[in-house]
Amino acid sequence: MKRTILLTSLCLALAASAENYQWQEEMKGSFREGFLLTCLPAIESQLERAGVLQLFPQEKRISYCTCVGIKIFDDLTLAEIKRLMDSGDLPVRKQSARPRYSDECAD
Repeated sequence: MKRTILLTSLCLALAASAENYQWQEEMKGSFREGFLLTCLPAIESQLERAGVLQLFPQEKRISYCTCVGIKIFDDLTLAEIKRLMDSGDLPVRKQSARPRYSDECAD
C-alpha cells in the first residue's frame, strides 16, 4: 500500500514538473518572439540613422535579434520568468550581460 501511494505521489509530482517545464519553455518562446518584434525596428532605425541600413541585409538583422533573444531568455529560471511577468524587468544578471550579448551576436 505504501508503495502504491509513493508511486502515485511520484507520478503526480512528475506530471506537475512536466507541466511547469512546458509552460516555462512556452514563455521563453513568447519572450523571444516579443523581443524580435521590438528588436528589428530598433536596429533598423539605428542603422538607417547611421546611413548604413543597406549594408546589413534583413537576414543579418533577424539573425542578430534572434541571437540576442536566445541569449537573454533561454536560460531563465521559472522564478525569473514569474518575476519578469510581474515586473516587466529582466533579471539583474541579464541586464548586466545584455551589452555582452549584443557584442557576441554582432560578430
